[in-house]
Amino acid sequence: MMQPRDIALSLSPLKSSFGSLLFSGDLERGLRTARSLSYNGVELSLLDGTRIDGEWLLRILAELGLPVFAIATGQTYHMDGYSLFAA
Repeated sequence: MMQPRDIALSLSPLKSSFGSLLFSGDLERGLRTARSLSYNGVELSLLDGTRIDGEWLLRILAELGLPVFAIATGQTYHMDGYSLFAA
């Protein structure tokens, strides 16, 4: 669980024109940079969760000691209009 002083970096495994996603399309570089800059964890911004190798992701997160604090779906809303919430 994220604590008040934890900081996380939002990363996207796929190239994105959405928002201010750093390292979009280069997830490994983003994860390694997050660790080297002493971030406590990451938020993964996913457009399509089936387009990422889950075993690889779990392995590199464990190697770097980075928890995933959140899974963001803003790209899905921006690109396809799908949202977890409806008005």
